[in-house]
Amino acid sequence: MGALICAGALASSASARPAQSSAATNAVASLAVAQGPASLPHGYAGDDTCAACHEPEGKSLGKSLHGKAQNPRTPSAKPNQSCETCHGPGQEHAETGDKTKIRVFTALAPRESSAICLGCHNRGSHAMWNGSMHDARNLTCVTCHSVHSPKSPAAQLKTASPIETCAVCHRAEVAK
Repeated sequence: MGALICAGALASSASARPAQSSAATNAVASLAVAQGPASLPHGYAGDDTCAACHEPEGKSLGKSLHGKAQNPRTPSAKPNQSCETCHGPGQEHAETGDKTKIRVFTALAPRESSAICLGCHNRGSHAMWNGSMHDARNLTCVTCHSVHSPKSPAAQLKTASPIETCAVCHRAEVAK
C-alpha cells in the first residue's frame, strides 16, 4: 500500500503507521498499537487513517457501546477496523477524499442503510425491523439514531429522549 492523503494530512500505510492522534480512536486502537500494526484486508485503511481526518467521530465512537472491544459483536472488536466495519473499506476514500468511495449512511437507500445496522443488531426488537411500519415507510436506523452524535444517554438517539424522538414524526400521538 502506498501513502494515503486525507485533507492535506499524510497518513502512512499499515507498514509505517503514524502515532495515534490524541485518543481519536478507542480501546481497539490501543490494542492494535500494543500488538503492532494489524494486517488489514485489501482496500482497508485502518482506524488511524480514518481518525486523521475524522477525529471527532473517532472520539465519539470510543465513548459509545460501539467502541467497546470487549463485546465481540461491536465494530471495535476487529482491531484497527472499527470505522470500516460499518462504513466499508476506506483506502480509496482516504486516498482521494471522494465521499462516494465510503458508505455514508445518510446517502444510502434506506433498506441498504438498515441492512448494515441489522448485520449486528439482529436480536430482540431489532430482529423485527424488516417489514415493520417504519421500514415500510422507508425510514432507517439513522432516522432516529446517531452513532457519532447521540443526544440521549441510552440508545444513541438523535434527541434527548425516546419521546422527543417519536415526536419528530408522531406529534399528535405524543401530545395525547
